[in-house]
Amino acid sequence: MRQIEDPEFAALLKRLRVGECTDADFKLLNTRLISKNDLGDEWNEVPILVSRNILKMEINKIKIKNSLKNIKKIFQSQFNRPAKKI
Repeated sequence: MRQIEDPEFAALLKRLRVGECTDADFKLLNTRLISKNDLGDEWNEVPILVSRNILKMEINKIKIKNSLKNIKKIFQSQFNRPAKKI
């Protein structure tokens, strides 16, 4: 777990939890921003922290679409026929 291995990051998370982030904290967190286009298959199992419910909902929609695409590929490969459009 990163908090155990990285006490500086653990301290940042503690400050974030209580709303006392420093400028350095914001700079570090901003280096880790991703866009909607960056949410490929490798992000499906990664926890993503967001500050707005609407953003969480958008990310979940993208994840659902990606999952459906994967299910469609599996169906097509297993049954050698196209899947019905969802």
